[in-house]
Amino acid sequence: MTTAIAKREPRTLGSWEPFQAMRDEFEGLWNQVVGERAPGWLATPLMPPLDLKETSSAVEVRMDLPGFDADDIDVQLNNNVLTVSGAREEEKKEEKATFHRIERRSGSFARSVAIPVRVAEEKVDAKFRNGVLTVSLQKIENGKSRKIKVQE
Repeated sequence: MTTAIAKREPRTLGSWEPFQAMRDEFEGLWNQVVGERAPGWLATPLMPPLDLKETSSAVEVRMDLPGFDADDIDVQLNNNVLTVSGAREEEKKEEKATFHRIERRSGSFARSVAIPVRVAEEKVDAKFRNGVLTVSLQKIENGKSRKIKVQE
């Protein structure tokens, strides 16, 4: 990743404002670290919220993904860690339109959550409806023991 450092116009002694100078310096450093795409220093990455619920027989994870299509979402379960990732492309901006505010995020995300109980990796169901992803995972019963026949 290369970052271009923009040169600032020199300030005359009469126009120097200490707080504006500090803000300009901070934003320049921030853009070097985060990049120009971040709309201000309070920008948050695309990180969808999720709920994790456990019932007597299953664990359910619900994640809000408005604006996504089911084909844009990847769900994986590995060693009892559920990982959901996806990408939302930036919309094409009209040349003739004037945008007064752009707050909707685009880009990619990956979110992992450890499942608090053992689940059957072969019994995972993922459904996407009305912008909400619901992943249902069947629990493995820990308390049951099985008899193992000893062979001679």
